Amino acid sequence: MIELIQPINLYSKYQIKSNTQVAPIEPLLFIAESIVLTKGNISVIGGAAKSRKTYFVCAIINAMYGGNWEAIMTGNCKKIAVFDTEQFAADVKRVYERINKMNKSHDSIDIFSLRGRECEEMIEVIDNYIMSTDTEFIVIDGIADLMKDPNSIEESTKIRNWLMNRTQERNIHILCCLHVNYDSPKLRGHLGSELERKCEHSFLLTKEGDKTFVKGKLCRRQEYKEFTFFIHDDIPVSDYQMPFKPIENFTQCYYEKESELPF
Repeated sequence: MIELIQPINLYSKYQIKSNTQVAPIEPLLFIAESIVLTKGNISVIGGAAKSRKTYFVCAIINAMYGGNWEAIMTGNCKKIAVFDTEQFAADVKRVYERINKMNKSHDSIDIFSLRGRECEEMIEVIDNYIMSTDTEFIVIDGIADLMKDPNSIEESTKIRNWLMNRTQERNIHILCCLHVNYDSPKLRGHLGSELERKCEHSFLLTKEGDKTFVKGKLCRRQEYKEFTFFIHDDIPVSDYQMPFKPIENFTQCYYEKESELPF
């Protein structure tokens, strides 16, 4: 008599039920009253070359540290790191000084210049930092430089999985900066397609004259009104008028509005 082999239950630990205990959503960034970035996720800033993606990163960091950048309200982020793969070290230091100028500085931000390093070395450095610090928010400014070929399906899948695994494992958010195609707002390469499919939020930046337009291209939650910013004294300044009372209690605001969220 042939004994039937009982199938092994491989799926139960992944199943979500009504009584499943899961970690609550932890917002890191509001734009207007919209929850935009949360812990445990990835996001992307897309734009053409010189569309001021790095300036917008500075504005986001300013907001996360409780600054008064007009377009963004946010909670408290204790530790932030920026990895720049594109700019010369002197320019990266200028970014650091800009952030300090906007926030009257403290020592809870780390900035690294990785230009000229091999792909594998850059990934190793970033991964070592993620796994050995308590950083909550990480920016990779020039994510495509971590690959030999941004159109490689194999490399793109590897980078995507690495980002998703680390954000979930460490409960952090990773924001990636990437160029768009010359003739469309589509993120460049297979990597761009992978990031847009998996990201929580995709910002699209478009520069027109002295203004840069910021649009939520893909939003997991509420959409928000497109806004613009310009540069004054090397500082990004928004002309967005917030149609609401400033958020005083970040956590309370989120839970008061939780029932209204479309998910």
